[in-house]
Amino acid sequence: MPINSKHKDFVVMVLAGYNHGVEPAPLKIYVGKKNVGINGKTLADNATERDKFLSRNGLLYGKIYGMALANEDFAKLGIDKIDLSAKMLDEYLKNPDSINNFDVRFYPTSYQWKGWNTTPAVKDTEVFLWGNQSEQPKGYTFLVGDSKTEHPAVDPDFNNQRYLQNMTQEGGLIGIELTNFVNEIQKTFWGSADLPKYVSAKVTKVVGAYDGSLKLVTADKGLKHSGGDHSTWENGEAKMVAPDGLYWSKTSDGDVLIVDEDSGNKEGERKYSLVIDSNNMNLMNPNEGYFLAMAGGKNNPRAEAETAVYPGSFSKATSSEFSGSWNITALVTKDENGKFYSMDDLTGVNYEKINQSVSLSDSTFLGVVQHKGESGGFLKKVGADNGGQIFIFKMNLPSGAMVKRSPSETLKLVSN
Repeated sequence: MPINSKHKDFVVMVLAGYNHGVEPAPLKIYVGKKNVGINGKTLADNATERDKFLSRNGLLYGKIYGMALANEDFAKLGIDKIDLSAKMLDEYLKNPDSINNFDVRFYPTSYQWKGWNTTPAVKDTEVFLWGNQSEQPKGYTFLVGDSKTEHPAVDPDFNNQRYLQNMTQEGGLIGIELTNFVNEIQKTFWGSADLPKYVSAKVTKVVGAYDGSLKLVTADKGLKHSGGDHSTWENGEAKMVAPDGLYWSKTSDGDVLIVDEDSGNKEGERKYSLVIDSNNMNLMNPNEGYFLAMAGGKNNPRAEAETAVYPGSFSKATSSEFSGSWNITALVTKDENGKFYSMDDLTGVNYEKINQSVSLSDSTFLGVVQHKGESGGFLKKVGADNGGQIFIFKMNLPSGAMVKRSPSETLKLVSN
């Protein structure tokens, strides 16, 4: 996922996922230089159309950088021993008493792609190097953790170089802000090239990975199939559990995240929103989220009755998975002349500017849910991955959700 590099000659991308199952591993970004060839020099005029496209987008010449922490700072995070075989970032996230902010640097390994004729096997790339002692930057160690880090979400404010990252395995959320990127490009060089030696950043623990870190406001909705409500997870823990989908929406009245869990929740998978303070990426009100929807679950009475929206598609009683959200307000909003915006009106950053000019309650979102338990019948016949639904929704959060409140102020609930 791209971040605004604030430099016309460079691209920055967030790399999230599984590191080919090799763990522990650090969080990663990619930095690439535009309009150069594989060797970092001006691309030849007779280059293929493939290479011209990749070069224009900074994908022929670049490096993958991993998050590293100064060795003297590990103790500040509550990590007593620097151990590259341990999931140290997860240890930090699971500690309720760990600090909320710290500085890091993203460093590359010794590996860099050398071109189409020398492309190595995955095992010979950077995936195994993060835990290699000889690859650790001087005075720093890669802050490794579980490699199951699913969706990131980039700040939609074009002035910022920030993103949020779901920490899927243990259930948490962190924010990362690049703090000196342009200067580091201009002042430091890697070998004879002009990729930065490192990229400085600040980390914010938005939601920790421990019981009590997050409880959802459900109003009179979100009832679990077996009793109680979805303010907590299936087992009663008040935390994020296996957060997968993540979307950052900036509206005229604030910044809201939409989180999709993929946890196998027997009581119904959860979709919820988090309001954050745009000044620091912290939750606007500590430990507070807002239930949006639930789907499926092994204990779902519809599934137990073997019914389905699409006749004959029931396959088994199991969990469902919300699979993303998008702000489509600009597509359904009319301009001052009462007409829908044209394709030309929505080019570049204009689409996002329109979205950001509308309040949250007036914004329109698109969502997707995969119903694994409704994948039989005709869906199986045509080889569909999963049954499911595409839906459009609006959010009506409780009064007081979008502003910081004192502990004595009561949240006014709404149920629609």
